[in-house]
Amino acid sequence: MSKTYKWLIVIIVIIIIIAGIWYLGAKPATPAVTGPIKIGAILPLTGGGSFFGVEQKQGMDLANQESKIKISYEDSETDATKGTSAFMKLLSTDRPDVAVVSFSSVASAIMPLAVQEKMPTLQTVVSAPNIAAKTNYSLRYFTSAPQEAPIAANLIVSNLKDKKVAVLYENSEYGKSYFSSLKTSLEALGAKVVASENFLNTDKDFRTQITKLKASNPEALYIVAMDKSLALIFPELKEAGVKAHLVTNWVLANPSVIEKVGQSANGAYLTSPSYYLDQPSELTANFKSQYKSVYGQDPSAYAAIGYDTVRLLAKLPAGIPADQFKAEFIKIGSMPGAMGDLKIDQNGEITFALYPVQIINQKLVPLTK
Repeated sequence: MSKTYKWLIVIIVIIIIIAGIWYLGAKPATPAVTGPIKIGAILPLTGGGSFFGVEQKQGMDLANQESKIKISYEDSETDATKGTSAFMKLLSTDRPDVAVVSFSSVASAIMPLAVQEKMPTLQTVVSAPNIAAKTNYSLRYFTSAPQEAPIAANLIVSNLKDKKVAVLYENSEYGKSYFSSLKTSLEALGAKVVASENFLNTDKDFRTQITKLKASNPEALYIVAMDKSLALIFPELKEAGVKAHLVTNWVLANPSVIEKVGQSANGAYLTSPSYYLDQPSELTANFKSQYKSVYGQDPSAYAAIGYDTVRLLAKLPAGIPADQFKAEFIKIGSMPGAMGDLKIDQNGEITFALYPVQIINQKLVPLTK
């Protein structure tokens, strides 16, 4: 073979290699998935927390009339074991981009699996401390016990001038977190918890706990309970002749819960989001109007949280790697929501402001001090 021919072959091979490199470099990369995000929601649609779950779902569905993303719902039945089964079902069927999980007991059971399966999870109606900071796959849209308890403690000590406080709380992660945070906040202000009693969310009679708490002669009694328990506890407190100031969290702020508790709620103190006060934004007013038009009733704040949840998540496209999802979500930073101005911190906590109020004639009246 002549030298000229050999060199010709070498030149051809070099040209082919260069052309191949150019082709691979110039070829457009496979486009990332940028279609609508997929949501899997595990809500208490039946069971003890169904009021919250149904309201959330209806708020999410209302927001999705505009967002038009895929939402798959599963019922936790307000049960941690069933919630875990629902989560595994979502993973095996729809494999959403993010799971929305409601209630502390259900969320705490699901989170180890979410981390194991690398599933971003947005938790709602979950009040335990530092939820979002625990893992790279955890976000939260709700108030936390460490956020709300200092407001309640300041209300008790500064507004009511009380230093001796008794606490009646649900024996759950939700109730324990509020009790612990309130105790810490009271002690920082020079007050103290003189007695505490707990109960199960299935209990129907609280007279034994109330008798013990009354015997401690508290100046204020702080109650941590869900709506069905509140409707039983408040009348029994009045029946027992408890004279202490009654204070609770914003579960009672919902007008339908105030109505359920009845006249025994009058005079009680609590914290409330602006959502229930007479200062709605245009966005909030439009949400309330649309919700009533679709569902024939006024929405609770839990419906507003569901509504905001879909609007927040709809800002993200599908296809974000699971380990980057939280960072991309945090970049949203803030957004006007039905619950007010939403703030997302560096840990992925989405919060809204709370205010001290009193119930007078079944209405929420903000405290001036």
